[in-house]
This record gives sequence, C-alpha cells and structure tokens, in this order.
Amino acid sequence: MRKRATVLLVIGIIIISALVALSIYMRQDAGSGQGRGRGRWVPTVFAVESARSTRGDLADFVRINGNIEPVRQVDIFPDVAGRLSRLAVTLGDSVSTGQVLAEIDPSRPGLSFSLNPVRSTITGTITALPHEVGATISLASVVATVGDLSLLQIRTEVPEQHVGKVRVGTRAEVSFVAWPGRVFNTRIVEISPIVSTLTRTTSVRLEFDRNYPELMAGMFASIKLFTETRRDVVLIPSAAVVRREGRTFVFVVQDDKAVLTQVYIGLSVDGITEIISGLPVDTEIVVRGQNLLDDGVDVNVLNRERTDRGSD
Repeated sequence: MRKRATVLLVIGIIIISALVALSIYMRQDAGSGQGRGRGRWVPTVFAVESARSTRGDLADFVRINGNIEPVRQVDIFPDVAGRLSRLAVTLGDSVSTGQVLAEIDPSRPGLSFSLNPVRSTITGTITALPHEVGATISLASVVATVGDLSLLQIRTEVPEQHVGKVRVGTRAEVSFVAWPGRVFNTRIVEISPIVSTLTRTTSVRLEFDRNYPELMAGMFASIKLFTETRRDVVLIPSAAVVRREGRTFVFVVQDDKAVLTQVYIGLSVDGITEIISGLPVDTEIVVRGQNLLDDGVDVNVLNRERTDRGSD
C-alpha cells in the first residue's frame, strides 16, 4: 500500500512539472512575434537597404598645396656697385629685353663716374623691386625681378610615400579660393631626382593645360594629384564590404535572402571600392544593415522601390 502511494506521488510530480513547463513555453511563445505562431516557426526578417554594383573608372589621389609662379623668371643684377640713383620702372610694368630698369651711381668721395644702367635680360613683367632709390647696391644685390607672366606654372612638394606613383604626365586638378567650385587642369612636367632629407618630399612642377588670364603669380593652389587610375572596373559602395575571419565579403540579395559572397577588393576612394573578382556588375547587394546578417537569412529591402524608380 505504501509502495503504491509512492508511485502515485512520483507520477503526480511528473505531471505537474510537465504542466508547468508547458505553461511557461506557451507564455513565451505568446509574447514573441518571432517565435512559433500557431505551431509554425516564423523566421526573423531583417530590414536592409541595397544598391547595385556598377562599372566605371576609379582614381586615387593625394591632396597637396603649391604656389603659382611664372615659367620663366629672372633676377636682374647690376654691373657695378654703388648707390641706386633711379628706378625707371614700377611694379607690374611690362618691359622688353635690353630696356633700362634702373641706374646705379658708382661715384665715391673724390671720384665721380657716370651713371651705370641696369637693363632687363628678358621680356616680361616687373614682379619685384627689392630696393628703394638711395639704397647701397652691391654686385650681389637684386635690382629687379622680371617674369614672363604669359606662361604660369605651379611648384609643389610630393610626400615620399607617393613618389613611386607619379611620373611626368600625371594629371592633377587645381582649385583656388578666388574661384570656388572651379577646377583647373594641370599635369606634371618635371620631377626632382632627389628627396629632401629635411621634409621627406620631392619637388615637382605642374603646367596648366592652357593659358588662364584670370590666374596670377603667387596664388595659393589646392592640388588634387591623381596617383592611380583603374578603368572599366566593377564598383560598389565601400559600406557593403564585410570583413570576417580575415576575408572580405558582401551580402548578395537573392529571392529576398542575404547570400554571403566572398569578394576580392582593390582600390577604395571616397566611399567607393573596386571589386577585382567575386561579383559581377549589376548585382544587388546589401549596403545598410549588413553587419547583423548571417548567410541565408531573410531580408526586407526597404529602398528597393525607390532604387528601381531612379534607374528608369
């Protein structure tokens, strides 16, 4: 009798435990919109945004600064030392070869000499007059600087780490604060054969593709120097790239599922990445929400309708 009562007690405990477990499970199921609904499993759907891979060109660049200067500019020195007696020109004057720019009086106490002319050696514009009338001039003193302002160039310095990527003919886009929004085209015409041990840069000279009368010597130039160009390659937004276990992937959208796809990437510039292999052009990929995804999960592309309208 006692043994029978024990068996009934154990059975009762098992039944009660089962009922409690079932009750907890049903409450959890009722409170979750992503669990079982009416006995069927409802998978989680992730909201994402997508874009399509395209084909185009991608150019890498380095931003540097420089100054405009004349292609040809010379300092004019006197033939004799003495006092600067007269300046025959003013800043900005146009002069020709052989024209008198100034006169030097080489007279000394007790000795009188005729004035010695200082003549221009090139045709151009007076860009500097370092001394005032009455100044003592030596043979090493610059009396005037003459530049040919019809042809302008830019001098700049390229950091050592980019020297191997530039060559004569490398193009650059230049802008100036005087003309916001405008771009002036230039190219490298000269590269110094040495790197400065002080600045770790090398000097380069850029020439404009044509004459721009609005530009002036001395202007500060903001330079976008192109160092690499990839043409006719597959391009995607850099945000789409996912790195896992040392490899690079994208999530391709297929039948409203995210398919993890390995890709090999190349150049990345301004939020755009080159695809070397692994992804054909015009493939829909996830560009937002991808970090929460796993291979094969269901996705709801929020911007698909807007993207399709924009491509018409």
